[in-house]
Amino acid sequence: MVIPGPEVQERLAQLVATRTARRLHEPHYNMLSYAYSTRYQNSNQWVLETYAAASAPAGQVETREEAQAWLKEAGFEPITVRVRSVTRLGGRMFRANVAFDDHPFDRRMAGQIDTITTEAIVRFVRKIDSAAKVMVVE
Repeated sequence: MVIPGPEVQERLAQLVATRTARRLHEPHYNMLSYAYSTRYQNSNQWVLETYAAASAPAGQVETREEAQAWLKEAGFEPITVRVRSVTRLGGRMFRANVAFDDHPFDRRMAGQIDTITTEAIVRFVRKIDSAAKVMVVE
């Protein structure tokens, strides 16, 4: 668990009551959504994009596109998951919440799926928020 510093916590609390928070949500869920696409969203992606809106200067991040641009500029790095072609095909055919069509073609064909995981979020928050606290609960 990662707890942002007090300043970001306050901005997050203010953000969740705004239209921006609603604009940052994409109802088309994809468990392995591409980190820099707005076609789908996974729950980690929503958390990260909301965090971006709270961390960026006021008014700079109000859409998913702006959140992703800010994250790139701030140095966010998604996790690359290796998914073989037969697994991708099976996932797409038999799971409603798995798609790969939002990933860049060359990376997808190489089985390199860049997505947002909890690990990637924790690593990023620790990198940019010196006041953040990481707690391990067992």
